[in-house]
Amino acid sequence: MMEVLQAFMAEVEKQPLWVQIRLNILGPVNFAAVFFIFKSRLT
Repeated sequence: MMEVLQAFMAEVEKQPLWVQIRLNILGPVNFAAVFFIFKSRLT
C-alpha cells in the first residue's frame, strides 16, 4: 500500500503547483465528509 501512495505522490509532484494545492485541499475535505455522512445517518 505504501508503494502505491509513494507512486501517487511522485506523480503529484510532477503536476503544476495549482494541481498540487487543489489535491492537498480536497484530500482532507473528502476525508472529513465521511464523518458527516455517518453523523447524519446516526441521528
